[in-house]
Amino acid sequence: MPIWKDSRIAAGLTQSAAAQQLYISAPQLSKLEAGRIPDADLILRMAALYHDPKLISRYCADICPFHRDDGLQNADLSDVRATCDAVAASVTALQHLGTRLAAILEDGEIDCEEQTTLEAMRPTLQRVSQEANELKLWACHDGVPLPVDGKSAAALAAATGRTSEAGAYYARLRRKAGWSNYHEAAAAAGMDRDRLSRIENSQITPRPEEILTLSALYHTPELPAYYCARQCPIGMQHRPVSDNTAHISLAMLSSLYHISFILDDLRHLLADGQITPDESAGWSTLVNRLNSLIFASDSLLAFLDRSTSDK
Repeated sequence: MPIWKDSRIAAGLTQSAAAQQLYISAPQLSKLEAGRIPDADLILRMAALYHDPKLISRYCADICPFHRDDGLQNADLSDVRATCDAVAASVTALQHLGTRLAAILEDGEIDCEEQTTLEAMRPTLQRVSQEANELKLWACHDGVPLPVDGKSAAALAAATGRTSEAGAYYARLRRKAGWSNYHEAAAAAGMDRDRLSRIENSQITPRPEEILTLSALYHTPELPAYYCARQCPIGMQHRPVSDNTAHISLAMLSSLYHISFILDDLRHLLADGQITPDESAGWSTLVNRLNSLIFASDSLLAFLDRSTSDK
């Protein structure tokens, strides 16, 4: 992919020097610069070494299979306006649920009866998360920095146990979808059965393409977002979730408060569907607000997923 080479050259590094600091071989880096796609962890190292954070948003928007077919990176003005309209509609729908959501979340705890009420809100939360993330990626692709929480992926994984719990979660989804053993599921997914077994035992991390396959097989459209937040080194920094119900409650209540600001931002900034130099600060504010809303929505959805899969 030429962008890796362009960034390296702009950083003033030879291929040999860059490979050494990236802890890969020079031939491997040569293959990457010729078109092979790096994994997410290497993207983070490249972005840091080359002092080019745009590599991360370019990967998420253009290369990651979760988003590369969305077409937002090549979207014309009408497409971007349609995306903005969709975000405004979904955010407004969430705003209409604000009173009920606030009543459920105000004590920082979620009981069984409240889970049932929240489950009915799942479609709205999913639309908010998906459409806000699409607009965020479009904006980041067009020059706005992708928000970072400041922690390394390894630190996040160690703190929350996300990597180790993911395998058990995939196994529960398989059984819930009616696949009693991983042999049959692997055959239906076109995967090596030993590989699926190792994924479910948290011995290896699945590839994004495998997550898409399993998502379709298990009828779980939320699976890519789960992977982004809990196993992807980039997603764990840029699209994290929380497992703490009090934290989730505070995040969603804060996001509900800021919905009116998001709608105002959409009205003022998206009239031309472009990011002009004088609008960059406003776009950065909008992206950060969208990111907080995505965090709150994804965390609440993850809570509902855990509650459902544990039953």
